[in-house]
Amino acid sequence: MNIKYLALSIFLSGSMNIAYATPILSIDPTTQSVAQGSQVSFNIDISGLGSGLTLGTYDLSLSFNSTLLAYSSIQFGTGLNLFGLGDIQSVTPGAGNVEVFELSLDSAGALNVFQQHQFTLATLTFDTLGKGTSPVSLSLKALGDAYGNSLTVAIQNSSISVVPELPTFELLIPGLIGIYFVGQRKRYYQ
Repeated sequence: MNIKYLALSIFLSGSMNIAYATPILSIDPTTQSVAQGSQVSFNIDISGLGSGLTLGTYDLSLSFNSTLLAYSSIQFGTGLNLFGLGDIQSVTPGAGNVEVFELSLDSAGALNVFQQHQFTLATLTFDTLGKGTSPVSLSLKALGDAYGNSLTVAIQNSSISVVPELPTFELLIPGLIGIYFVGQRKRYYQ
């Protein structure tokens, strides 16, 4: 009899320990190339939530080379504002970084039931200033679940290459060459 109770208690204690996967905080796209003088956007995404693991707040910093990029604007996602109750948001641009903070005002129960397993926290847009390559990196100040408990995440960073803008005239050259050869071909077959 004692063996059955011992086995049952071992089984129950093992089933009570729920192993959560580590969520991933990422910058999307992971690499991109844009022309100097244009704008570029990055999504800050979270994935790997669900099964009782939710996000209720975050405070992070996005760093970049300030000689290549200048912060322009932000659009927050809706993953922390599920029912329109609102959230507390803050954006603090600095030299070479932007600090982004958001705190959900939805209840922990609502976040646990209705929050998606992956979503975009925010989309940040930058103006390109110079040419070159810059890492775009995330660093966490705080990340909390629906109850305010600290979360651990893996981070996937990004990079951007800013290339010189081609003059409009250089973009026309391949088209003009194509028109020339089409005209030559018509003359040859006539």
